[in-house]
Amino acid sequence: MKIKNLIKSVGFLLGLFLILLGLSVLLRRKGDGEVYDPYAVDRKVAQIEAETNDTLDIFFMGDSICYSSFEPHYIWNEYGYTSFVCGTSAQRVCDTYAILSRALETQTPKTVVLEATCFYRNMSKKSDSKDLVLDELTERFDVFAYHSEWKNIAGRICMKFSKRGPNKEKGFVGRKAVNPYRGGEYMIATEEVDEIKPEVVEYLNKIDALCDEKGIELIVVSVPSPRNWTYERHNAVSNWAVSADVNYLDMNIMPELDIDWEVDTKDGGDHLNLAGARKVSGYIGNYIGGKVPLEDKRNDEKYSDWTYYGAEDK
Repeated sequence: MKIKNLIKSVGFLLGLFLILLGLSVLLRRKGDGEVYDPYAVDRKVAQIEAETNDTLDIFFMGDSICYSSFEPHYIWNEYGYTSFVCGTSAQRVCDTYAILSRALETQTPKTVVLEATCFYRNMSKKSDSKDLVLDELTERFDVFAYHSEWKNIAGRICMKFSKRGPNKEKGFVGRKAVNPYRGGEYMIATEEVDEIKPEVVEYLNKIDALCDEKGIELIVVSVPSPRNWTYERHNAVSNWAVSADVNYLDMNIMPELDIDWEVDTKDGGDHLNLAGARKVSGYIGNYIGGKVPLEDKRNDEKYSDWTYYGAEDK
């Protein structure tokens, strides 16, 4: 009887192993190199490809902090510059690089604005749970690392059968909701540094090199966000920017931006709402205009769709 139970147990474990192995093969990311979220990359690139070739002056890149903070139509209305928000949810810098590389096949932006919150997102397929057993399973079976890959597979299939026009909001996701931040001062000056991981620095250097190759002005920005930013992170990003000879704006230490945490955040200091985004967008548009020779296109008939859509946001 014991032998029979042992055989059943061994058979069960062997079957489980084969199922995990099969699912890992099915969900393994093929041809995506080190892209973290291939569906998000494909979807964003498709949005950019829907824009008329060589019409975008500025790319904004990063995670949800990015797509909540930069409003292309507001920048258009104020300055006449065309821009697109290339941010995706929880974007890792490897995906930033992938999106930028592919977007440059159809667009020739003069400036790339990289929001720095994504510098602190883990690119490893291992979990952040500190669970040694889960980490070991993740290392050996891709099904644990990419358990949500079915979303990528389903998403890519849907993309093949759906055709969408240009993204009306140009990648921006604005929210009018107000939920104040009342946690007090969060940028306490210190010399301590929250170091950026080496694998992230590797991709930052790739992004910088690609921008240099294409003659693009790379600007790193930290958008106001008490829930995500610290002076330790400011120091680390500033150090990298100096080493790369890249301009860095930390809006968390800029009182002239006049962010009011009672009314300018939608979720208690994590993301900005529409009011806060327009303060950031107005400032960055003016800053870029002082750094890069961009043309005011508001009277150019070639950009009449921008004038039409932008008028709705005045």
